[in-house]
Amino acid sequence: MYKKRSLVKFKGVIKREEVIAPYLTIKAGGKVNWFSIPSNIEDLVSIIDFIREIGCKWFVLGNGSKILIPDEGFDGAVIYTGILRNFSLEEDRINLESGYPLGSAIKLAVTNNLSGIEALIGIPATIGGAVVMNAGTGYGCIGDVVESVEVINENGEYTIIRNPSFNYRGSELKGGNTIITRVSLKLKRTPLEEIREKLNWATSLRKEQPQFPRQFGSMFKNPPGVAAGRLIEETGFKGFSYNKVQISPIHANFLLNFGVSANDIYYVIKLIQEKVYKQFNIILEPEVNIIGF
Repeated sequence: MYKKRSLVKFKGVIKREEVIAPYLTIKAGGKVNWFSIPSNIEDLVSIIDFIREIGCKWFVLGNGSKILIPDEGFDGAVIYTGILRNFSLEEDRINLESGYPLGSAIKLAVTNNLSGIEALIGIPATIGGAVVMNAGTGYGCIGDVVESVEVINENGEYTIIRNPSFNYRGSELKGGNTIITRVSLKLKRTPLEEIREKLNWATSLRKEQPQFPRQFGSMFKNPPGVAAGRLIEETGFKGFSYNKVQISPIHANFLLNFGVSANDIYYVIKLIQEKVYKQFNIILEPEVNIIGF
């Protein structure tokens, strides 16, 4: 069926009308027209060529922890990079393909007495997604240790970006028509006991947050000078439920999904934005990537 020239060398998998919900941590969302699973970085060039030929919208999916797709689905293509997991070590530098899990990267660093990403423990992300979103906590972000990023642009051309720029929950790589292929992290050789102390401290902070597999946390970015969770709580949404969607009774910036409707989740997100704006004249910006609504 797919005998286009661009896919002759493709070694991965392409699925038609694939339900995306199983690939997202929130476990909601409809079908996508094309779902591609590249087996290696070279496959990405073939997929980009194919997408350009059929002329559809597309986005990259890693761990799927901060993505919301409508129940009606997405009229375009998804490039799933979750199996691109090769890595290499060079003294105090770790080189990772974009699908390498962030949690595994932390373990790799600890095993090799390398420090710099302990504060990120518990964040569900691939290294590529973490870099795009500048994943982090109030005690450190992935952007603090990124030395370089290799990307493929929409023309299938490779580029290395050295010392990319980062901001709060974002980077120069967010929103562009590029795919991260590899990331180099520059860490610091540190005694193992000191690293474990930092890990234990970061883990203890995580225990204060909701522990539920199908959730968005954090749902919104913190506006300057105030916590989004505080604004949500003061508008009366802490513990709020709509159908099978609930705002956590523990932390108001965490959304828990007990159902299957992405549209219900979107409704709750918009409702909170409206109420917070009406009461505080503050626009809450989602951390969640809302696609297709």
